[in-house]
Amino acid sequence: MIRGDIMEWLAGTSGYSYPSWRGNFYPETLEPEDWLAAYSRQLPAIEITETFDHLPRTQVIEQWAAAVPADFRFAVQAPRQITHQLKLENVEEQLDQLIRTVASFEDKLGAVLFELPLHLRKSTERLEQFLVQWPHDLPVAVAFHHQSWFVDEIMDLLNYYDVALCVSDEAAFPTSRATATTDWCYLRLRHANYGSEDLAGWIQAIGQLELNTCLAFFNPEDAEPIPANVQNLLRLVAKPEPIRASSFHPGGNKQTG
Repeated sequence: MIRGDIMEWLAGTSGYSYPSWRGNFYPETLEPEDWLAAYSRQLPAIEITETFDHLPRTQVIEQWAAAVPADFRFAVQAPRQITHQLKLENVEEQLDQLIRTVASFEDKLGAVLFELPLHLRKSTERLEQFLVQWPHDLPVAVAFHHQSWFVDEIMDLLNYYDVALCVSDEAAFPTSRATATTDWCYLRLRHANYGSEDLAGWIQAIGQLELNTCLAFFNPEDAEPIPANVQNLLRLVAKPEPIRASSFHPGGNKQTG
């Protein structure tokens, strides 16, 4: 973990099992079963998205947790059955299974992310009936994609239930919507390459929220994440560089220098 000013940054990538990383991020001869341990020696957190399709067995989670340091954190994407098929309704059985599964991470659980479908419109009642079922001691974030959710009523509801708003650099999600609904945030950076000025702009935007912790994950939509992006972000957090605000365009073209 890296602490910038008073905020703790836990940053990583979406997934770690990428053969193309062998020879640069991972040693050429390192076996795949040792990749997670090697990852955790270089980055402080990871976003697990395979849980969107199926939940792993408890034994697998225990093996993951045993392979990483005590201060490493796992973020887990909730299953599509809850978010996309049932759309948060009548999910008592599925939630119970998810809660029992992520509890196996114990103190190494960073957050559970519920990413709602693109075309699901705002329903305050639907969201509140869902949130009231979630244990208060398990950190949770919600990612909205439809514009109708971004209103004060929903932000107040997240705040009431101590739920983080997932901030993303998608084109439809400007940094002006980086809203503090709890004392930590969940940031998803969705492009393949970022220049230092792009990253410094995000550090500034999130820093203005005056939070305790930021979980930040590089999760490109059409490409493998690049560990160097995370390493550069953590370097900038540890030693801030001047920001040229005019060059930072959230959701726009990303620089590669």
